[in-house]
Parts: sequence; structure tokens; C-alpha cells
Amino acid sequence: MKNLFIIVLLLFSSLIQAEETAVESDPIKVHATSSTNTYFLGEQFFLDIMLMGSDTVSPFEVNELTSFQHTIISQKPIQVQNEKAYHIRLALLPIKSGELTIPSQTVMIADKSYETQELVINVKRPEMSSEIKLDVQLSNTDVFVGEPILATVTWYTALPLYAFKAVDIEIPVLQNASFRVLNSKNEPNPNDKNAIGLPVSQNRIIALRGSTKIGEKEYEFLRFQRVIIPLSAGSFELGEARLLSVFPNKLKTTQQQKRWRPTYPSFFNNNFFDNEVNNSDVKKLMCLSSELSLKVKELPSAGRPSDFYGLVGKVDLTVKADKVVLESGSPIKLEIDLANHAFPEILELPQLDQQLPFTQNFKLLPNKRIGELRQDGKKFERTLRPIDTDVKTIPTIRIPYFDPSTQTYEVAQSEAIAINVSAASELTAFDAIIQGPNKLKNHLEENPDGIRHNNLSNSILKNDPLVSSWIWAFLIPPALFLIFYQATAYSRLLITNPARAHAIRSYRNFKSKAKAKSNDELNRQLQDYFAQRLQLTSGAIISSDLKELLSSHISPEDFQELSTILDSLKIQRFAKDHDSNIELDQLIQRSQRIIRLIERRLPNA
Repeated sequence: MKNLFIIVLLLFSSLIQAEETAVESDPIKVHATSSTNTYFLGEQFFLDIMLMGSDTVSPFEVNELTSFQHTIISQKPIQVQNEKAYHIRLALLPIKSGELTIPSQTVMIADKSYETQELVINVKRPEMSSEIKLDVQLSNTDVFVGEPILATVTWYTALPLYAFKAVDIEIPVLQNASFRVLNSKNEPNPNDKNAIGLPVSQNRIIALRGSTKIGEKEYEFLRFQRVIIPLSAGSFELGEARLLSVFPNKLKTTQQQKRWRPTYPSFFNNNFFDNEVNNSDVKKLMCLSSELSLKVKELPSAGRPSDFYGLVGKVDLTVKADKVVLESGSPIKLEIDLANHAFPEILELPQLDQQLPFTQNFKLLPNKRIGELRQDGKKFERTLRPIDTDVKTIPTIRIPYFDPSTQTYEVAQSEAIAINVSAASELTAFDAIIQGPNKLKNHLEENPDGIRHNNLSNSILKNDPLVSSWIWAFLIPPALFLIFYQATAYSRLLITNPARAHAIRSYRNFKSKAKAKSNDELNRQLQDYFAQRLQLTSGAIISSDLKELLSSHISPEDFQELSTILDSLKIQRFAKDHDSNIELDQLIQRSQRIIRLIERRLPNA
């Protein structure tokens, strides 16, 4: 028995040794490096993970990084001295100071995992300056789920604005997944002489420049606003907003100062901690806002209408139809005006194409939620076609909402519009596609006496050469007019409705652009496309602006791909890598693919 125990022990030991030998002889090695081990709070840096011995890995996922904000910049196979390798690059932003540990990261190859080593870095706090201030104000701090509030962000500086080499602002509430963020109706015009591009939470935002006096001191300021919509209930401690900047130790001359003019979007469009600003000629300044907190309450369930779709805030409704006497199948254009709402940016229509009173009597195109934004409301247009001659009214439209001032649910409701629908005089393509239980009312009348009963004599059926000759004289002028009318349609539309004309030509303009030679140029091309196609402000479009407009037309995976492209184009310093041209080519190909997909899925302009 003792001998058997010794044999089993030796066998077990040999298996362990064999496994250790296999591990030691594994040709695949993985390690992680950063450029240095000392950084400033808010200074973004690279973490490079190199895997040697294989150029194929499973999709990489970042292990928890509680002390850092992170973005995956690239992951791709490479060759290192004729050896297969795989390179993963992360951008990390430390959000705490002190000695921080970058945890081990896991790289998977098939079913086998490889771990990088932990890295320890030292994060310093920049100089806290009393000459710069960051102020973040919320219009309300005790709200209901879905109740919009206005966040106003102002950067004050007693130091001359022209002298700042770089600036970066982080606003926690703008990055919190518990809130939806929208542009304000007061969004500045990029062509305004005081508009300036400001990097905020890894996006570029248009801010307006101004000046004021606080106490006895003169300050310049940059200010922008965002509409914040809480998506869930709870008490939110949003912490401090942080502004990190680079300022020269020696100011420019008075003459240089006079020549400076703020321009959008080029000013502050620099790499935050590059060689130009990372030297003894400059100092890094930081300021923090006061801490923000927000209490969000659940909407009451008592009295909630069954068709409530989340709108919070009192609103008025007006509905007009462009015609009330028409043939079956002819279009009726509804003008739906939502007005007198404190935050018109959030206004949306209910899904009319999913409501029985509309679907049983009308054919509607898919719901278009994009409306014309005004100072106190939004105007929408919907086109519907009656599918039966016994349709007598356009149904009531209901806009249920929760009024936080009275804490009750109310309904803005239009009056039913009486219409007169007659049978169509001719069969159209629309008649052929009508679906549902309703009977087609555009029947030809039956004549029991036959077609001959309608003719005076058989001679009328003979070919008349005179008629044949004259018919061309009548047809040619209208045909020429129609050709001319069609050829000049775009020019006329450009005069009467330039926004719609630009939207129609947006894809053609995008395709006609020369191949981008830099990330900046590709970003401008995408910004111009979305501005024309969706009638947005070019230069300041971010993925959150597009989510509402595109999410119902493309899949979440495709929208994530678009977000990744837009985010990648914001990080200008990444284009300095040795293989930047390859990365740019990939971004161009991915951009072209996603734009083609959007054009196929979006309804006609």
C-alpha cells in the first residue's frame, strides 16, 4: 500500500513538471508598457499591449480600470522582425492623483488566456490656479425621470485667453449613462465671430466667448449649454467638473495679442500633452467646479395614460391638414405643431403608425421624428393616405404628458378633422399596394350593355389619320415642358427649400470629395455629410447627436461602429504613429461603408 502511494505521488509530480515545462516552452509571450511612469491628473497617455508569437486573438475586452477613463484605440496584427505579433493600444486618462495601479489585462487566444503584468504609475496634480474658474450650473436639482434640465458650463479666465496652449474639460454629468444629453436650442452659430471650439469630455463643443467683471476683476469667459434628461431614478453625486490647461510662462507681445482672433473649430485643436507644450516654457494649470448632485424621482403610476410615451412638461398641440376634399389614395399632409414647452429640444411625436385609428383607415410612412425646432416648440409633418371612400375623419392625435408643476398627467389633444373622400378616377400604384381587410373602392363601373353601347357607330373604331397627325402636336410641347421641369427641379428646390436640397445631394457631395489625407479632413467630410443630410450644425456633431436620428434606422452594432469612427477622429495625436496611413485608410473604408448603409436605410430627404 505504501509503495502504491509513492508511485501515485511520483506520477502526480511528473505531471506537474510536464505542465510547467509546457508553460515555459509556450512560444506566445505578452507584456504591457506605457511611455513613462509619471503623469499629470487628466493627462491622457497610451498603454501598449504586445503579444508575440501569434497574430490572431479573440476580441479584446478591457479589464476593470476604476481609476482611469479608457478608450481602445487600435488592435491589429503586425510583424516584428519576421515574427507574428499582435498590438493593442489603449488611451488612458487618470481621474485620481497619487500612486495608481494599472491592473493586469487578459488577452485570449482560442480558449487560452494570457495575462499582462501590472503597472504602477505616479499621477501628479497640476498647479491649482485662482486665475481660472470653472462653473457648472443645473437649472434644477430635484426632478422626475424624463424631466429635462439645463446645464450651463462657463470657463472664466483672468489670464488672457489667446495665450492658452491647450485646454481640456471633463464634465461628469455629460458622460454618465444615466442621462441623455441633447444640444440646446440656443446652440451658437459656428459662423458667429465669438464662436470657438472647446474640447469637452473628449468631444468638440461650440462655446461663445464673452467678458464680465467678478468683484473688481475682469474675466474673459467661454460658455455653452446642454439639455440633460435623467433616464432613471436615484440620488446622483456627480462630483466635480475639471478643467486642465497649459499656459506659457512668458506671454506674447501686445502686438501678437491684437492679431489673435478666436476661430471655430481650429483654436484649441491641438494635442494636449505633446512636445510643443510639454516643456519648461509652460506650466499646467487646473481648476475644479463645485460638486454637483441631483435627485431624480420616479414618475407616479397613478393616473398615467395607457399611451403615455415619456414626455415631461406641459405642451400645446395644434394639427392642420392641407386638404379635406380628396380622392381615395391621395396624400394628406398633416402639420403637427407642439408649442409652449420649456425644452422644445426633447419633443417627439407618438408612433402614429402603430395606433389603430390611423392604421385601419390610412396608409402612413414610417414615423419621422425629426421636426423643425423653434424657440418654444417643434413643428412636424406627417403624410397619410386614406385607403377607403368611407373614411370620414382624420382621428384625434393625443400627446399625453406629465406636468411636474402640478405632478399630474395631462393630455394635449387635437380635434378630429372631417374629410370627404371620393373614389379615385383612375387606378394608381398606391391602390395596388393597399393591404388589410378594407375593400378597394376604385372599381370600374360595370356596363351591362357592353362597350359597343357607348359608341355611336362602328366607324368610330377606325383609325383617323388626321387625329394621329395632330396628337403629336399636342403631346410634344407638354413633353418638352416636363423634361425642362424635371431638369430644373433641383435648382428650384435649392431656392425654395435649401435645407432639403442639401439633404438630397449630401451623399453625392460626400462621394465626390477627394480621398482624405488626414483624420481632420475625413472628420470634416463626415461632419459636412451629416450636417447636410440631417440638417445639423457642421463641425460639432457627435455620436450622441446622431443616436436619436439614426437608431431607428440602423442596428445598434452599426451605430456603435459609427460612434467608434467619430470618436477615433477626435483624437488627433494618434495619427502620429508610424502606421497612421494604414489606420486612416481603414477609417475611410469603414466610414464609406457606414454612410452607404445609412443612405439605404434612411427615408428619402
